[in-house]
Amino acid sequence: PVLKEKFSYFGAELRGQTFCPDNIEEIKKAILQFKEQGTDLIALSGGMSVDPDDLTPGAIRKSGAKVVT
Repeated sequence: PVLKEKFSYFGAELRGQTFCPDNIEEIKKAILQFKEQGTDLIALSGGMSVDPDDLTPGAIRKSGAKVVT
């Protein structure tokens, strides 16, 4: 709800929301589904950290997208 409110403030439309387990292929799959829908901005929140074991940045890269911090 917080991100939806913040994006709405700037005129962005929320197209969907997905909850993924800590699994690189599941995260990549979710990103690709939003890309296929023509989504302009895909925001990921939650489990991302600077921990070398964090799978989210790798999933983002594997999807062909860029990690923006």
